[in-house]
Amino acid sequence: MRRNRDISTIAIGWRIGLSMLITLFIVGTIGYLYAAEHLERVQITAYANNQKLDVRSLQNASANDAQNNSGVREQTQALKAIAGRSVVSKAQVVKSGGVIVLAEDPFIAGQRNKDPDIQAAVDTGRVTAESTEDEASGDDIFKFVSPVLLDGRRDALFVTYNTSISDQRLSDVRLTLILTGLLTLLVGALIFHLVAGRWLMRDHRFALSRASLDGLTGLANQRSFAVDIGRVTSASERIGDIYSLVMLDIDDFRSINDEEGRKAGDRKLMEVAEVLEKQGLSDLPYRLGDDDFALLMPGSHYEAAVSLAEELSTELHQKGTRASIGVSTMRLGVRGEVVEAEAAAALKEARRRGGGNFVHFEELRGEVNVAQPDKIEAVRHLIAEEGLTTAFQPIWSFETQEVMGSRPSPGRTPDTG
Repeated sequence: MRRNRDISTIAIGWRIGLSMLITLFIVGTIGYLYAAEHLERVQITAYANNQKLDVRSLQNASANDAQNNSGVREQTQALKAIAGRSVVSKAQVVKSGGVIVLAEDPFIAGQRNKDPDIQAAVDTGRVTAESTEDEASGDDIFKFVSPVLLDGRRDALFVTYNTSISDQRLSDVRLTLILTGLLTLLVGALIFHLVAGRWLMRDHRFALSRASLDGLTGLANQRSFAVDIGRVTSASERIGDIYSLVMLDIDDFRSINDEEGRKAGDRKLMEVAEVLEKQGLSDLPYRLGDDDFALLMPGSHYEAAVSLAEELSTELHQKGTRASIGVSTMRLGVRGEVVEAEAAAALKEARRRGGGNFVHFEELRGEVNVAQPDKIEAVRHLIAEEGLTTAFQPIWSFETQEVMGSRPSPGRTPDTG
């Protein structure tokens, strides 16, 4: 159940992260489109402002020429300043009838400009601003035609802007916006990857820790116990030390659940867990399942193990909990499985004696034979290498714990030589 929740949490986290990246991409795209359109409007507004300033400049130049009796000298200079801008392709002053009075190219003065908006500007003072195409070159242009008062008459200022140059500048700005957006998206993806990676790693570690813990008591579980007893055994053999193992279960736990309810049983389990957790800092408590608990005591010899088992029994009894306790102490050269089996045998004997007490396996040594996995493995190896053969099989009584007889092994003939 917990694993399913972890997987669900991871999936939700990835969905949120991907949604954030997609949202960032959509917002960036909308922002780019808006910025591009806004830049075009800004450019057109700049053209219009320039046109107003140009009209004023020409009119001031005309007034100066009249005052200084200098003909059209200052008007010509003003028009050259207009035509000198890199984005301006044409700059002309045109009078009624389309006759060009002043131009960026002095050689076309006196010729006609047939644009129909010129006459409208002269006759009615109408201002025209539009995107169009240059008839001669075929280039896209932006045209402004504005009325201008020169020498006491109303002429038209005709200016065209080469939008290919402006578009190139806009394209540079757009490219900058695109690169900035992609960089932002890349940085966002990188940040998400780092954050999500850390989050997933933390969640993975948390899931692993949860898999090694008992959900009710918070103690390490059977899985952790199997790993730890192997490590403690190896470490003890390496340094020449020993350890003890305490195994415990609550007497009549099933009747507590049946008569008082599951919550009462859970409270008993929590009480036992709290008592075990209060033991020495180096002692390792476990809940192995149901009402079965264990306490691994690295470095603890027989006397320390017996003393602790007695203390556990007394403290639990004071809390109103009867428990049977089995204890075993490791001997050098004995595997962890044997220590566990001996503690289990001692626990079984404690229960047989009526519960509420503890038994150390040393009391049973010689009376109870615990199978030793290392010896069993050695026998299997001998059989596999044909270094051991059997002629008879013993007949063993589980009731009397004695050999009642023997019989020949199937397919074997006793060696009488």
